[in-house]
This record gives sequence, C-alpha cells and structure tokens, in this order.
Amino acid sequence: MFSDNQKISSRQLHTLLITDWLGKVVLLLPASFQGASAWTILAGTVAGFAASELFLCLAVSVADRGKRDFFFCVKERLCSWAALLLYLIYGVYFLCHGAIMLYLCGRIGGTYLLPETSGPLLIALPAIVGYYLARGGMEVRGRISELLAFLIWWAFLFLLLFALPGVRPHHLLAGGGIDAGGLMSFSAIVFASFGGVGALPLAFPQVVTEGGKQERAKSLRGAGGKALAMVAFVLIITFLIGYGLFGQEGMARLEWPVITVMSSTNLQGVFLQRWDVLLVGLLLFAMFLSAGTGIYYVSTAGETLGMKRKPAQCGAVALTYLLAVFLSRMDGQTVFTWYRRISFLICVPGMVLFVGILLLAERTRNHKRRADILDKKAGDFNDKNEAELDSLQSGIADMCDFSDRVHCPGTGGTPVSSGTGSGCEG
Repeated sequence: MFSDNQKISSRQLHTLLITDWLGKVVLLLPASFQGASAWTILAGTVAGFAASELFLCLAVSVADRGKRDFFFCVKERLCSWAALLLYLIYGVYFLCHGAIMLYLCGRIGGTYLLPETSGPLLIALPAIVGYYLARGGMEVRGRISELLAFLIWWAFLFLLLFALPGVRPHHLLAGGGIDAGGLMSFSAIVFASFGGVGALPLAFPQVVTEGGKQERAKSLRGAGGKALAMVAFVLIITFLIGYGLFGQEGMARLEWPVITVMSSTNLQGVFLQRWDVLLVGLLLFAMFLSAGTGIYYVSTAGETLGMKRKPAQCGAVALTYLLAVFLSRMDGQTVFTWYRRISFLICVPGMVLFVGILLLAERTRNHKRRADILDKKAGDFNDKNEAELDSLQSGIADMCDFSDRVHCPGTGGTPVSSGTGSGCEG
C-alpha cells in the first residue's frame, strides 16, 4: 500500500531531478553551441557545473531558514509583491520548460518513432501524461522516477560507451585550444540549463527526512548535488564521443548529436541492433516526467497567485500544450533561440537575483537580531548592576544606623552635633 501524503524521500528527489534534467541537457546543449572546439565545450561544461553546484547550495540555504512554505518565507523577509513576482518568474520558467519538453517529445516522436502521426497529436500524449503526473504532485513523479531514472541513466551511459571503438582521437584534438569567449558563453548556457535548482526551495517542505530542517537541507543539497554530477558526467561523455565520432564540423551540422550517436552504434544481436529505438523511448518517457514537473510548478504558481487547484492544473496543462503546438510550427533553431532568451536570460537571472536578495535580507536580519540580543544583555547587565548598587547602598545605610544605635542607646540612636563635637540627643 502506497502512502498518499504528498511527501517524497531524498532518494526520490534525487531520481526526479535526474529525469528532469537528463533529456533536456543531452538534447539541447550539444546543439546549443555549434562550431566551438571540443576543449572549449568540455571546459565550459565543467565551469557551468561548478557554478550550478554553488547556486544549489545557496538556494537550499535560503530554504533552510523558512518557517512555512517558500512563499510565506519570501513574504516575511521581503514583501508580498516580491513573493508574487518571484512566483511569477517560477511560473514563466516552468511554462517554458514544460513547453520545450512537449515540443521535443513531438519532434523526436515524429522523426524517429511515428513519422505519419500529426504533431499536435504527438504533443497531446505527453501533455496528458504530464497532467496526470502533475495532479499526483511530487509523490507520483517521485515514485515513477525512482523506478526508471537509474535504468535510463545506465542504459544511456552504456550505449554511449559502446560507441567508443569508433572514436577518432585526432577529431578531439582538432579545432585548437580553449577560447575564452566561447568558454564563458557555454558555461553560462550550462548553468542556465540547470537553473531549475533555483526552484528547489519550493520542494523543501515536501522532502521527508529524519531530524529537523538542518537534516532536510543537507538531504536537499546531497540529492541535488548527486543529480547534477550524474547528468553532467553523461553530458561530458556525450561531448567526447560526439566530437570523437563526427568532429567539430559534424557536430555543428547535427540537430541532435546524441540521437545520431545512438543510431550509429552497432551492437551484436537482433534485439540490440534496435536498442537505440528502445533508448529513445526511455528518453521520451523521462521527458514525459520532466513535462509533468513543468505543468506541476505552473499550476503551483497559479494556486499561489490566487487560483483554485483544479482550474490551476487545467489551465497549466492547456497553456503548456498550446505553447508547445505554437512552437512546433517554427524551425528548431528559432525555438531554441526563443527558449534561451526567455528562460536563460530572464528567468534564471531573476532566480539568482532573488536568492541573493534573500540571503542579504537574512544576513541583515541576523545582524539585527544579534544586535538586539546584545542590547538586551547589556540592559539586563546594567539593571543587575543598578540593583546590586542599590542593595549595597541600602546595606551601608543599615550598617550606619546600627552603629548609631550601639553608641547612643538612650536616645534611639539619633545623633546630634555641636560646634565643637558630637554627641547624643537627650
């Protein structure tokens, strides 16, 4: 019997992130910077991965201090308008993400699996699956990704490694060394491709771990970091084998180099000869899960902005589907250019900016809290000293009064003074 509490484990989050990123990264990135040398691409991948790991730690540290869900956390630290603006950025980012996943499913399915089926129908199938996955929340997608993520990852890696015998080392050495401008451009594209880590604070309340928020934050960092490393490793292997097989000019001409690598790999056996078709099917299913993630977060943003749950879910899948159908009428290069401009140049920098502002606001609030504690301690110390001083003065007065009573017992201790001396009254 499965639970139905809308919670996931850190392992499920890890596999969910793999399925969210793997298809988009290995399909889009090899075609995003055509014409660059292999070493520029590899260095840019490593630099973009390192920047993504740093951003992951910062984003999780923002979520770590939240008392409730992330919207109320942002609202408490900044203001209501800032929280609404951030969730609007999330909505636009995941709308673009879901639409590009549906678009890729339709293009790849129509090119390699069902060439006679119309594009809108091919897009409708993953949209329906994504809607079902979005309705189940993170729990359903977490269960399914836990079953399939490692299978897809290992199958992907093995098929790439089977292509190693055809690699020509001189192709990897061609094209010169590392170009500084190309390195910065491609590292920025890699970083933006993993920009979804900026939305990890949304998942913070739904991850179940033993211990408190600190343990949950540690689990988030571990799950996200391992997923980033695994996807980046496959991406590096894809670039190495792609450049080794086709060279710099060949990679520049291919729309989806990774699928061409799969198709060009010759395996022994009747079944294994068409393993590339099986792997394309697995990759498509991973993109179904990724499209479900986009639809889920678009509906979540809609609910946060004031919509009810069911209309938000229906509106999210309809909007994502219509955008994907609209994109299918354009050529691939135009679609990817549009996607990079909106998602990479607007949404991801917006997430980075908000994470920085939240960290600064939290640091300022912590400084103020520490200053208030120090002021309170100083005030308590002064009050304590004043009380001790009053007690000491009262003790001294009592001692003087007692001394006067001892020296003048007949008068009740009231001393009198004269011009030449002192004495007792009476």
